[in-house]
Amino acid sequence: MTNLYMKNTNIGIELMTKGELAKRTGISAAAIRYYEENGILPVPIRYSNGYRLYTEDDLLKIEFIKGAKSLVTP
Repeated sequence: MTNLYMKNTNIGIELMTKGELAKRTGISAAAIRYYEENGILPVPIRYSNGYRLYTEDDLLKIEFIKGAKSLVTP
């Protein structure tokens, strides 16, 4: 996990790489990329090394998608 702190505040946002997000949600990195390309997930924050960084909100969106998919697929 990476922590991003806003200047002059104590507000921190926990960020994760695509691999960490994939591991925590149980979906593939390719599926995450698909969701980005189709506007299901917002364009992620980019770290200085070019890595995509995702928020807890992104994780919750993926969990919602997984739940919705389970309702329509046998």
